[in-house]
Amino acid sequence: MKKTNLLAILACISLVFSSCNTEDDIALDSPNAKSLKSFEIKKDLSGKYYLDFDVNDGTKVDKFFNKETKTNELYLSSSDINAKNNFSEEFGLNNSELKIGFVDMASSNSKSISIIDDNIVLAKGKSQGLKSYSVKSVEDGIYKLDFKVSNGISVDFTYNEDIDTYEIHLDNGKSSKKNFTKNFEKEAGKVLKIDFVNHYAGGTSKSELLEALRKPRIIIDDFNN
Repeated sequence: MKKTNLLAILACISLVFSSCNTEDDIALDSPNAKSLKSFEIKKDLSGKYYLDFDVNDGTKVDKFFNKETKTNELYLSSSDINAKNNFSEEFGLNNSELKIGFVDMASSNSKSISIIDDNIVLAKGKSQGLKSYSVKSVEDGIYKLDFKVSNGISVDFTYNEDIDTYEIHLDNGKSSKKNFTKNFEKEAGKVLKIDFVNHYAGGTSKSELLEALRKPRIIIDDFNN
């Protein structure tokens, strides 16, 4: 009788461990499992761009520059060897544009970040109302924008429905505030676009104001592998 009870207990324990292992395997292979935890891209006062990002345990990171699309691609894949979880990279503009793609090989949670901006060396001598800025992913679909402006620059936030773009208007004006923080929500299936519009720099035409002075432009999107 005791032997029968012992065998029954061992069978139950084996079933529990088997169930746990199966659930773990499903969780690791789930298309909703994310390799990328968070990222922050920032431009400092010198004009350099830095990308800091965190990945989950068991994630391998491979870097590749796609010459055809001019994109800095970061491939995230599962690995038994997990050297580190935190990464920091320095990037430069390629023809006034910086493109970064996180390609998650284990799921459909891939994303791209593009920034269109002036090269600070080529723009030397121009009035610089925007001193520095950074964009950070804080949770699913929420991105925090931090930026600093020069003295005498007023800031106004609007949304342009015609082009589905959040706009931050910078103009000459009386303002004692230099540092700003604002959260933006990216709707599922839509591109998040944030433009700085620099009225203080002048411009001879409306198109010049809307295009040449609409910098930097920040574009965040999701894509399937």
